[in-house]
Amino acid sequence: MKEFTENVVADVQGLATKRVNENVSEKEQVVNKKVKCCLCGKEIEDWQTNNPFPISANGRCCSDCNSKIVIPLRLRLMRFDTKKED
Repeated sequence: MKEFTENVVADVQGLATKRVNENVSEKEQVVNKKVKCCLCGKEIEDWQTNNPFPISANGRCCSDCNSKIVIPLRLRLMRFDTKKED
């Protein structure tokens, strides 16, 4: 029984190590990918992008545009929707 348990533990550790290594290489691929902000055109790394909806349904936006344009519009739209319900 002890040998069986040791083998199971070794298999699980091996699988976990393999999965971590796969994730690291996937992350490296994403980190190196550059895209342009669909709102201002600034070049940014793919992992630093945001969803620009409702300004645009396509592309990704940078953090500056997200905080200065997208989020304020979303908040205004939410306020507008809550006023309609009253």
